[in-house]
Amino acid sequence: MPVVDGLIGYILGTVFGALTTAIIVISLKKNVVQDNSSFDNQPVGDQITEEGVADVLAVTACPSGVAHTFLAARSLEKAAAQLGVKIKVETQGANGISNRITAKDIAHAKFVILAHDVAVKNADRFDAIQVVDVETKDAIYCARELVSKAV
Repeated sequence: MPVVDGLIGYILGTVFGALTTAIIVISLKKNVVQDNSSFDNQPVGDQITEEGVADVLAVTACPSGVAHTFLAARSLEKAAAQLGVKIKVETQGANGISNRITAKDIAHAKFVILAHDVAVKNADRFDAIQVVDVETKDAIYCARELVSKAV
């Protein structure tokens, strides 16, 4: 600031620039309304951990293994609960592999959803079962359609 000519003009330009940017962002931003009313009676984090009881299996994985991995898993679990389908979701992320899918799970399930943006570890274990291969964003936004294939 000490080396700027026209200090008042500089400050006003900065303030008006920030206001203009804020107005543009607010006017272009989409407002997303999430309807959770259909899930109010369902426990949060309700997931199958037992072996051989799930009709549908899913593996979710993203590059960081944090956000999209768990968003995709939660979306698939919500959709399955809404459709009355038993789903077991394995997450592969920064904390390793959680809720690992076993051979008994694979033998019982109808198909597997691989929702990933990076390579799924041990994907060859699903060679004997139908696999639906999608990106994590598809599992987040189109979970109901993916799970409904089991019905």
